[in-house]
Amino acid sequence: MSAPDPLASIDMAFMKLKQSVDSIDAVDFQSTTLEDVWKAAFDIQQHQREKKSMRNMQRIEPFLQALEKYSKSIEVICNGTPYLPWIWLASAHAAILDKLLNAYALIAESMPRFDRLQKTFEHHPDFKKWSTVILSNSILVPTDFSDDEVRTMHEAEERYFANWKIVWHVVFDSLWKNFDSRFAGILTSLSRHADLIDREASSINIAEARSARLLAEQDIARRERERQDYQLQDSIAWLAITNNEQPDIIDRLLRRRQSGTGEWLLQNPQIMSWISDSRMHPIIWLKGIPGAGKSILCAHLIEAPAVHQKYSLIYYFCDSTSDSKDMCTQILKTLTLQLLQANIDSASLVADKYASRSTATLVQLRKVLPELIATVSATRIIIDGLDECRVADQRAILSELLRLMKLSGDRCKLLISSRENVCIQSALGKKPTVFLSEHDQRASIDMDIRLHVHEELRTLRESFDPAVIDKVEQIVVNKATGMFLYVRLVLSELEGRFSVKELFEAAESLPEGLHEA
Repeated sequence: MSAPDPLASIDMAFMKLKQSVDSIDAVDFQSTTLEDVWKAAFDIQQHQREKKSMRNMQRIEPFLQALEKYSKSIEVICNGTPYLPWIWLASAHAAILDKLLNAYALIAESMPRFDRLQKTFEHHPDFKKWSTVILSNSILVPTDFSDDEVRTMHEAEERYFANWKIVWHVVFDSLWKNFDSRFAGILTSLSRHADLIDREASSINIAEARSARLLAEQDIARRERERQDYQLQDSIAWLAITNNEQPDIIDRLLRRRQSGTGEWLLQNPQIMSWISDSRMHPIIWLKGIPGAGKSILCAHLIEAPAVHQKYSLIYYFCDSTSDSKDMCTQILKTLTLQLLQANIDSASLVADKYASRSTATLVQLRKVLPELIATVSATRIIIDGLDECRVADQRAILSELLRLMKLSGDRCKLLISSRENVCIQSALGKKPTVFLSEHDQRASIDMDIRLHVHEELRTLRESFDPAVIDKVEQIVVNKATGMFLYVRLVLSELEGRFSVKELFEAAESLPEGLHEA
């Protein structure tokens, strides 16, 4: 229900009141104030006391008090208009005083609590609009006779009375009897509108409280984000990682991966167990010959929704060209950084407990990494290319990671990808192993190599019979012996061939094995 236009409502009520009085009274009313009404009521009471015809004038007191409070709500709307002085209407005729006093008492009972509401909602436009309903429908109650009734009073004046003010109360008294039922309806309307104002005030209060609460929550959230950002930056500065290339490495590997390849790894029973919440296979060794695509498989595993959407996944791709003098510390720093970036709430732990000191040491990393892992539900760690590190670094890295696994319990699982050597074999030889050179995995890898070769030879299919290209594909797959790296090295040898004979000769002359390639 929309609130009425305030000035339009007041204008209608004002014109109705103005038409009900003569011009002389209009001039008097124009300058009448609420203070004048209070004084008049007091004078009437004194006069009645002298005449020993006292009426209970206190019945009008609640009404005048309500009007005084109401004025604070309505004055803002009426400011600058001729309406305001007309609000203070009171009767001074003793014959009808009881009726009017009773009427005003009933009106006062139905008026809302303007004193409290005005202070709270003085600047709220909808509340002002609803306040005018009280004025237009109820404050001017004594003038709410029909046009015919008003005309009857004026005709009586012209026909029977020389001075209307002398007999006005007689006509009023007779018409008031017919007005009782309408007055009851007006009181009902007044009560209903007062209830509407209470409900409107309540809804405004609730809405504004909700708005204030939302603003407060947004401010708290903003300050909390800023605090977390500062703590994260302090923690990153404490880690002092000089060259974090890991995001670039995984991006490069994923771009090299041919769509559709590597899906078999996600279906491997041991890998599926490692991904799941099962306590089985907490540590897995992904073992394969050089060039078998281990790094691309690890990158694909990292990006698999079953892994990265469910767990805090941290990783490190080792590189033989790295100039890090302490690869073990570098790996632990990087894992810590990734865990912080994925769980920014944990930054406070590092910032408050460690970041105030000098840059991170291996001793501190041994403490902080298990603490961070304990703050998240589950963690998966992937280390690729461990064999590319120096043997001394391999031993240190394996020692720290296996120690970390013991401290973390079921919350953390580890996958290490590498070639086989004595150092790694001694540490992981008894762990569950996915060996890429075994029969089942070799068949899957050969299928992946075929997909890759098929895509790379797409341009040759436009120049040669598809059956010819299929034979060339088979030659390349057979010579690859499970090595993606071999395929990338030799495919360029097949370019620029203009006849089937040249193409077959080039394919047959491809080197055997990765070493020759």
